[in-house]
Amino acid sequence: MIHLHTPAQGTSGALRVCEGGGGGGGATVAGTTPSPPATGGGGGTGATSCITGSPVGYSGGGGGGAPTTGGPATQGGGTGSTGSGAGTAGGCNTGGGGGAGKGPQSSGQGGSGVVIIRYKFQ
Repeated sequence: MIHLHTPAQGTSGALRVCEGGGGGGGATVAGTTPSPPATGGGGGTGATSCITGSPVGYSGGGGGGAPTTGGPATQGGGTGSTGSGAGTAGGCNTGGGGGAGKGPQSSGQGGSGVVIIRYKFQ
């Protein structure tokens, strides 16, 4: 018997406010709107799986870029940039979104995904 597990497929990113970019949507929770407006919104929460034997977060949204403070990210997402640095990349083998750039700063790349096959041996 084969059991297929279909996790959440993603949520919406948040809107930009003034100079602060909204956070990208994660697998289970949408990105957040910047507050205060000159900061980046946080990336949305991904999904946690214990298929590897330990809880691991996958598919977190990237943080929004802003002039003062880049938006935070969790579960593999990258942190948003400030006006003086680039956004960080999403985590390796997590499928997390890259942090957004601000102004001339570049965005981080999305993290690579991973395929985990689990089967029961008798």
